Amino acid sequence: MTTGISVAPPSDPVPEQSEAWLLSSKGELFASCVAGLLLLIGVILPHVVDHQLSVAPVWLSLAIGMVYGGRAAWDAISHRKVDIDVLMVVGAGLAAYTGHPSEGALLLFLFVLSGSLEALAAERTKREVEALHALMPTSAIVLRGDEWVQVDPQVLVVGDSVKIKPGERVPADAVVSKGQTQIDQSAMTGEAAPRDERLEIYSGTINLDDPIEARVIRPAGESSLQKILNLVLSARETREPMQRAIDRLSEPYAIGVLAASAAVLLVWRLALDRTWQDAAYVAVTFLVVCSPCALIIATPTATLAAIARAARFGVLFKGGDAVDRLAGM
Repeated sequence: MTTGISVAPPSDPVPEQSEAWLLSSKGELFASCVAGLLLLIGVILPHVVDHQLSVAPVWLSLAIGMVYGGRAAWDAISHRKVDIDVLMVVGAGLAAYTGHPSEGALLLFLFVLSGSLEALAAERTKREVEALHALMPTSAIVLRGDEWVQVDPQVLVVGDSVKIKPGERVPADAVVSKGQTQIDQSAMTGEAAPRDERLEIYSGTINLDDPIEARVIRPAGESSLQKILNLVLSARETREPMQRAIDRLSEPYAIGVLAASAAVLLVWRLALDRTWQDAAYVAVTFLVVCSPCALIIATPTATLAAIARAARFGVLFKGGDAVDRLAGM
């Protein structure tokens, strides 16, 4: 027996959406800020309240850092790599194990903060690329024999005659052969006011006035818009010399620091006849000091942020090395 009432499928549970946000770059940045605030409270609170629970904020900060830092470390281990992510988490964990959770929490706070800032900068650059993709024309009206037919702009060749109607995007770099109009090329040149065009027009710009005819001077794959898109993509993928060195040396450096820390532990315990606790403290201190959190924070974050910020104002860098050279001028 049917009742005539349709039952809507259950919607996605809210907890899954919350979990997805917490694992996003914005969620990671928010968590790192919370961890930093808890760490600050945990450092100040023991001087105000003489109670054992006053160290609880430090442990909470450490736990937050372990969640996000541990995820990056586990990803590296699952790919059979021992890199700086693993080094950071091991150093923080050993610092807490030897009775110094604040040092471990500080290390993870800096580590998670740098990762979230780098991810946000990369997402901003991705949005700039998507905005450029949105400018790419999707169709063109070209003269074939005695007829105007609609084709994909990718099939246009040098010498083709195209018609651009009002409100349409220019399908390829071309020279106006018939008519006169105003072209909105703000997305290409940053000019707010449209220009009266009688000569060259660029792919992706918009015809605002009368219909015109134009002759293609460059195919779509070699258009000015495509060159700009290629430059932005190249800038996103190219890293500056310092970052390339960090990426190349990440795994051997992490393994070397872990091995050196183990050597320090044995030397302090066996050669200098210190207690295991003192030897472990010195070894962990050595490991934490050798963790390159400052370079991890400064290098990729500053470069990606500079590229994304410049792209928003129409300045395009060919890569991170160009940003590095500009900073040294």
